[in-house]
Amino acid sequence: MEAIVLAGGYGGRMESFALERQKCLLPIEGKPVLGHVMEALVAAFGSVDLKIGIGFKGEQVIDYVNHNKPGKVTVTYVPHLPGTEGWGIYKDMRQFVRGKFVATPGDIIALPNAYEEVIFKFDEYNVDAAMTLSPDLEAADTHGIGRMENPCQKKPDFGK
Repeated sequence: MEAIVLAGGYGGRMESFALERQKCLLPIEGKPVLGHVMEALVAAFGSVDLKIGIGFKGEQVIDYVNHNKPGKVTVTYVPHLPGTEGWGIYKDMRQFVRGKFVATPGDIIALPNAYEEVIFKFDEYNVDAAMTLSPDLEAADTHGIGRMENPCQKKPDFGK
């Protein structure tokens, strides 16, 4: 499975925690968040062709991944230009994948079944994209939010 992981953000909301260390390398239960992300992807898919978007403190990410990636992971590092943010980085990285892929931030831990379920739904409904969303709008006080109205469960037939 191909996977895009963004690991280049500044960590502005993390204040002093991310001054010296890339935010995806902050430890949770003794391991950097990015380590948990890689392990979850391997647990979900067996092997992973990983494309890591690097920016702020990218050399730390490269050093960590090169010394700690699971054996079933291949890695390509994709630098992004300062000022390119969020969705723009995902869009720019699309050129580095060849087919179906999973995309995730490098600073958010998800269980392996979350990745599996997204791919399952992608395949089951034959859609152009599948994503996870939180139904709790109150939880999004630090980020932009989107509201879905009449979400499509199956890909509509546009007469193709």
